[in-house]
Amino acid sequence: MGVTLRVNKTHMVDRKTAIAHAFLSSPTIRVNGVDIDPARTEDDCPSCGTLTGDKVAVDCRTWHWRGEVYKAAPVGKILEEVLAAHRAPDACCGSDTPAYTLPDNLDGFFTARESNAKLGC
Repeated sequence: MGVTLRVNKTHMVDRKTAIAHAFLSSPTIRVNGVDIDPARTEDDCPSCGTLTGDKVAVDCRTWHWRGEVYKAAPVGKILEEVLAAHRAPDACCGSDTPAYTLPDNLDGFFTARESNAKLGC
């Protein structure tokens, strides 16, 4: 198809990194700067809650594709979004995005992780 695909993977290690990347939910997948699932719903994620020392309940991303909800991003959805961006290259970059505020869910997550780090956990 003559397409070069570049993937940038960024680990949100702290609140500062999350804010710098306008992180909305875990995980966030963007194509040309646009989130591939604008519905952006979340569900309880016990494994991420353990990262906070179980101090806060953590919700992680769910994905909507073809009438179903998934706990992990369906590969087919990612491919569809990449191909759609290739077909409409001018419709990119999320220029109409609202001002960013760290979501409450992530704020609680990072606050608990920072608290655990101070305690040596």
